[in-house]
Amino acid sequence: MGRSQNTCGSFDVDTNSMKRDFLIAYDYRMGGIWGLIHARSKEEIEKKYPKLIVVEQRPKFIDDADLRWMRENRYCDIDDAPSGWFLEFAAS
Repeated sequence: MGRSQNTCGSFDVDTNSMKRDFLIAYDYRMGGIWGLIHARSKEEIEKKYPKLIVVEQRPKFIDDADLRWMRENRYCDIDDAPSGWFLEFAAS
């Protein structure tokens, strides 16, 4: 699988399937939970995970270490069945 950095230098792009990592958040009004979804488009994520917000630009408070943590702990591919943390937010 070919991967390269996009122009932001923040998220991986899969050059074989034209998927890239999208930063997502779940806003629970007192704060938010952040993660990454590997997908082809924002719309694809919104359809499968309607409770999540796709964040277009990485906030300044999320640094590279945070992104690494998300890749290890809160990361999924849009084509995989929802599991773990993402199972709670999947469309029914």
